[in-house]
Formats: sequence, C-alpha cells, structure tokens
Amino acid sequence: MQNIVDLNSKEYRDRYVISVIELARLYCQGKLHIKDEDINKVLSKWDFTQRSAIIEAILRKMPMSSIILHQNEDMSWDIVDGFKRIISIFQFIGVLKDENNNKIEPYDLNELQVLTKFNNYKFLRKNEDDLILTEEQKRLILGCMLQTDIIKTFGANLLPCQILKRCIYV
Repeated sequence: MQNIVDLNSKEYRDRYVISVIELARLYCQGKLHIKDEDINKVLSKWDFTQRSAIIEAILRKMPMSSIILHQNEDMSWDIVDGFKRIISIFQFIGVLKDENNNKIEPYDLNELQVLTKFNNYKFLRKNEDDLILTEEQKRLILGCMLQTDIIKTFGANLLPCQILKRCIYV
C-alpha cells in the first residue's frame, strides 16, 4: 500500500503498527474516539463468546485485520473500521467507558475454542477468587501490535463509509 504523495490534496494515508496499550492510552486521554452508538451496538449484538474470541486470537498470536482510523484536524482519531475488535479488547482490559464516562464492567473469557483452560479468566482481579491471566499473558495482550491505517482528510467532512471507501480504493 502506498501513501498519497500530494499532501496539498487535503487527503492522504499513513500506515502504522500501534500497540493495544498505546491505543488504550490515547483512548483514556480522549485522543481516540469511540462513538457511544458503536459501543452500545457491540455490547448488545456481540456476546461474550464473540468478544472472547478476539482475546483468544491475541493470546494465540494470530494475525488481525487492519484497524482504520480517521485523523481529525485536532489530531484526534475516530475509528472507521475495527471498532468491534477495539471495543472487545478495551472492555476486557477494563478501560472502556460508557456515555457517562463510567467504566464498563470487564468480562470473563468465555467458550474459548483452543485455549479452553482460560475460560472464566479475567484481565483484572475484582474478587479474591477470580481467575486472572498471568503478567506475561497480560503483556501479550497490551503489547499486541495492530496494523493501523490512518486516513487524513483535512478540511473535508467525510462520512465514515466515504473514508473507508477511499482507503480501500487508494
């Protein structure tokens, strides 16, 4: 994939590899935006088994599809594609917040297909008898590197579907 070289065109793309912990840091600082409607959609339509499958893929070091972000003029980012993966990861590690800025309850890993011994494990201990991942496993999740395409369309108000279409065809 190539970047568009005419930076005067007000539209170009960069490709980065960004860790989960870096994306989480940006989210906690308010520099990575996730729409409340996207959070609600994932939480209502994706069950814990589907969300757990994302974490299992990370623990198994499986490749993930690219995340596509749109960079705003204030240098913050909006998620265009990949919000199910990001929301699933952020909820599991305990950083996802609702529209009132309250943390959303993290979930236990559930119905894993291969790493079945990790069913009912959590990222963070809430109760004394909770099963939690080891520090090494937590580092694997937080250090997971995600291929990220960043679309910059300064001065153009594009809908997410327009940004995605431009990313695919550029």
